[in-house]
Amino acid sequence: MIEFKQIIGRGTRLWEGKDYFTVIDFVGAYQKFNEPDWDGEP
Repeated sequence: MIEFKQIIGRGTRLWEGKDYFTVIDFVGAYQKFNEPDWDGEP
């Protein structure tokens, strides 16, 4: 869980000119790490 959050967290860092990021999940791993408390406003 920690590594998954670190990977996603890197994509969410603000950077000038970056409007979005894409997560490519080839194996559906997001389903194993779904945590509703973690979703929401930054």
